[in-house]
Amino acid sequence: MLVVYIVLAWLAVRVVGWLANILAFTAMTKKTLQILCAAFVVLLPIWDMSPSRMYFQHLCEQEAGMKIPKTVELDQSYFRPDGKGVGDQASSMLLSLLA
Repeated sequence: MLVVYIVLAWLAVRVVGWLANILAFTAMTKKTLQILCAAFVVLLPIWDMSPSRMYFQHLCEQEAGMKIPKTVELDQSYFRPDGKGVGDQASSMLLSLLA
């Protein structure tokens, strides 16, 4: 996929150079246009990284935290006779392995 992108970028720079020749731009203008085209092609895939990072930072500061909209009441079928939950045994085994 990267090879295709590189080929397309090269092709875009060549097309800009060809159009600059047809439109009779100076050599300096042609090179400037080709450099701008290359910069555009390089920056195109990553243009949204800075705004995305800033928005993510904003969300982390404003919206972070745990929100519990309602508490669910469970009947006794989810608990063992000693009062512990069914999943407590697996979590305690995992914690003992990690310790």
